[in-house]
Amino acid sequence: MEIPKQIKKMNERIGASLGRNPHGEPLYKWVHSEDFWHWMRDITGYESVTMPSGLIVQQPIYKRRKMMPHYHDVWVIAHWHEADNEVSWRIKYGADALWPREGYWTPVDAWAEQGKLPTETLTDTLIELVKTRRAMTQADIAKEGQDIQDRIDKHAEDEQDAAFGDAVPAFGALPGSRSSSTSFPSVGAALLAQ
Repeated sequence: MEIPKQIKKMNERIGASLGRNPHGEPLYKWVHSEDFWHWMRDITGYESVTMPSGLIVQQPIYKRRKMMPHYHDVWVIAHWHEADNEVSWRIKYGADALWPREGYWTPVDAWAEQGKLPTETLTDTLIELVKTRRAMTQADIAKEGQDIQDRIDKHAEDEQDAAFGDAVPAFGALPGSRSSSTSFPSVGAALLAQ
């Protein structure tokens, strides 16, 4: 797919704002889901390869696969990562992943609406979010993660308390009476709009 001029322009702005990799590409860039591929090991077998010495060896087969197979016609932000040296890569991944000599790209959780080009506003938001994240210390990131986990735990605890309260009314209270602990589900925005 031919990259539209406005996407090239936004990618250039992202590169100027957030930096470039050693190959001159932006560290973050818009890519189209249909053109975002990676190499994946085909677990069906091996292929025979004749080495320059004449020795025939069995090597894994790799096939090209969409990075985001469940997304269609969507512009997503890809983030470039430098690969470890080949020895470290092989220790980590073995033959399951080809060593990406020039680094590799992964999707981040930023994308445009399906079938539409990303907007300048979305690009500006991405740039600001990355700058904010880069300014955070390791302690800030750990605290943010702990705060998120605390909210998840509190929500699960509240749900459990409500379920228990519904099933077992307080001592001496009649089931279903106002004096017992009966929870009422919140009314969603969709129901209020009706």
